Amino acid sequence: MPDSRTLNDLPHDIVLKVVGYIDKSDRSNVRKVSTYFKAIIDKLCPSYEEIKVTLRHGFISVKYDELCNEYKKNDIGCTTVINRSYSIVEGDYLTVFMDHFAAAIQNKDLDMKKLLIDAQPRSEEKSLDPIDFERFTRLMRTLKKPNNHQPLNIQVLHLIGMKLDVSCHIMSLAKPGLLNTIAIWSSYKTDNYESIYKKMVGMEQWRQAMALSFLGHEDSPAGDLAHAQQFQLGRSKMSPAEVMQLREVRVELVMCGSKFLSRFSEQLAVFSDILQFCADNMLFLLVISQFSANHRCEAACVPSPSRLVVAQPCLCSFSATTTLSLQRLLEHKTFHHCEIKFPPSYDYTKIKTALRGRHNNNDKWYFKIPNSHQCLEFSFINDPSSLRIRRINFILP
Repeated sequence: MPDSRTLNDLPHDIVLKVVGYIDKSDRSNVRKVSTYFKAIIDKLCPSYEEIKVTLRHGFISVKYDELCNEYKKNDIGCTTVINRSYSIVEGDYLTVFMDHFAAAIQNKDLDMKKLLIDAQPRSEEKSLDPIDFERFTRLMRTLKKPNNHQPLNIQVLHLIGMKLDVSCHIMSLAKPGLLNTIAIWSSYKTDNYESIYKKMVGMEQWRQAMALSFLGHEDSPAGDLAHAQQFQLGRSKMSPAEVMQLREVRVELVMCGSKFLSRFSEQLAVFSDILQFCADNMLFLLVISQFSANHRCEAACVPSPSRLVVAQPCLCSFSATTTLSLQRLLEHKTFHHCEIKFPPSYDYTKIKTALRGRHNNNDKWYFKIPNSHQCLEFSFINDPSSLRIRRINFILP
């Protein structure tokens, strides 16, 4: 009986040709089969789901899917962990990182789905060294396209804490049209911020993207983002003229403990005030939800016809102002459905108390619209596993 044979037993050049026929979108899966195939894929055409660069105080890492390389500052040079191999090399840690990162990014055969660069420490982390950040910024500006002309094959670009001009430079390296999702979250504002912003929204990569997220400054025009199917904008208020241009916008709030309730009430009032400027077919989907440990919340407006969804996982009670603002939203003529979502631990009896003027008829409940002869129909939807109410549906008559 002949010995069993595997691809490992074939001549290396034949294996390279076989792997070369595999579609680029599938190469990341082949890469996970064994270290042998990983080496072949990386040599033939590196393919990654995500490349993530993280800059922190005295430390930078770059993660190629499951493989993480680290570069740390020390007194005599740079401590590196490359392919799980520890070493100390001469040179600045940022320069050593950039030599390796640029070589990987500027590979003409590179194929990656997402590039994420995070240069913004969390609140509990030590702030970046300003000198290191400026040097990191200068190094990022030196990135080039493969062969100085071939664009990078990136579908998702997410840049956090970068200067806006650097974000634009990195975005310019990507192939327009293929880059369908762009998120730029910048906390830096330079003297020429407005001109850079204008340049950014005019770039083909930006204009051809399907989903945009820009968390910048209050003077960033909302209308310049309206061409995308979905986008997120870091602003708390919009003018009526801007609202009329929008198809979708996300307005991010920051929850500040006990202050959140009043801020939520203020936000509801803002949305209810500008609803009158919207076209009949432009509806707001308002969502207030908690994000991870830093307690970020978001309010989103989407073009879902005649539908309003309000999710409030961290509200402990309804204040009079909140109830009034919610009433004003529900009074808007174009809404015929409202859904309020709650977490499993929410005490829904407080909602029942807040909804004054209600009465029930079998399983249906009604809430009288102020200054109107009409009533809202609403029903409580229970979570079978916890027997707690998870959401309330409102239907306008």
